[in-house]
Amino acid sequence: MLIRVSGYNTGAQEYLEKGNKSGREFTRDELDHRLIIEGQLSLTRAIYESIPDYGQDRYLTFTLSFKEDTVSPELLKSIMTDFKNFFMHAYKPEEFNLYAEAHLPKMKTVTDRKTGEVIDRKPHIHIIIPRINLLSGNEANPVDVYKNHEKYFEAIQEHINQKYGLSSPRENVRADITDAASVLSRYKGDDFYGKNRQFKQELVKQVIERGVTTRADFYALVAEHGETRIRNQGKDTEYISVKLPGDAKGTNLKDTIFQDDFIVRRELKKPPLEASVIQERLLAWPQRAREIKYVNKATPKFRKAYSEASPEDRVRLLAEREARFYQTYGESHDSVHTGQR
Repeated sequence: MLIRVSGYNTGAQEYLEKGNKSGREFTRDELDHRLIIEGQLSLTRAIYESIPDYGQDRYLTFTLSFKEDTVSPELLKSIMTDFKNFFMHAYKPEEFNLYAEAHLPKMKTVTDRKTGEVIDRKPHIHIIIPRINLLSGNEANPVDVYKNHEKYFEAIQEHINQKYGLSSPRENVRADITDAASVLSRYKGDDFYGKNRQFKQELVKQVIERGVTTRADFYALVAEHGETRIRNQGKDTEYISVKLPGDAKGTNLKDTIFQDDFIVRRELKKPPLEASVIQERLLAWPQRAREIKYVNKATPKFRKAYSEASPEDRVRLLAEREARFYQTYGESHDSVHTGQR
């Protein structure tokens, strides 16, 4: 399962109900069975259209795309619950509106009218969240700048994939394998095991730029950088180790990008995200989610005080900010914007 995040000004209802999309000739009813998981689409539309329109994104969209051909309704609902509980951690149910529906393909393939490419269609979930806090009436964006928080969304993505035994996008990464920058933008530093990550990134560039496509040529390339040893020779787990100048020990090139999938077949794969990394990010998200809500748009004075505070004081400042918010905008407050979600 792959999570994609975006945002739009309007058009969600038309797209979900009718399938309106540039270059598409089929209607939604021809393409998919629609399964409503949560919410009421007409209410969600009324809420995002109530936001003054300056051409900005008035709602967030999430697409949870599966590689599996079939996913049961029960599993889709469980995944949706896990995702919502994670993502909306800093918000009470009465603060936000959410609509989610799954599309279960009737048509398993379609042909792109512009490129002629045959595209496989799989089950997926669409989630719509208007960018407004229903208690305060103020703008709300739980994602903030997506690129700054991508690692947290990957953590919940991989947690769900591992929990339910779903295929992960790490098993087949999309990238232009002829372009080193494209490959390394997908296979980042955190995806390399152990030490000398900068060396490993440079080695990937050399593999691509020199057109290395055999294990023998790869071993010869590695040998240019230092003394090498072949470990587990002849076994499925074979890999090369290189002792770089100045290092006391060798650097093991066990990373998936140095295995035959990429070296020989140019299939870019990442190792499974380690459980410890997932857990660390999931545990860090609750505080980060509250920082997005209470700190990012606070006064410069408060942001400065927060940035200079100790970890303990940051927890206290967030708790005080949160308590003050609900004292001001709690359910009993006269200006609650809607009693529905």
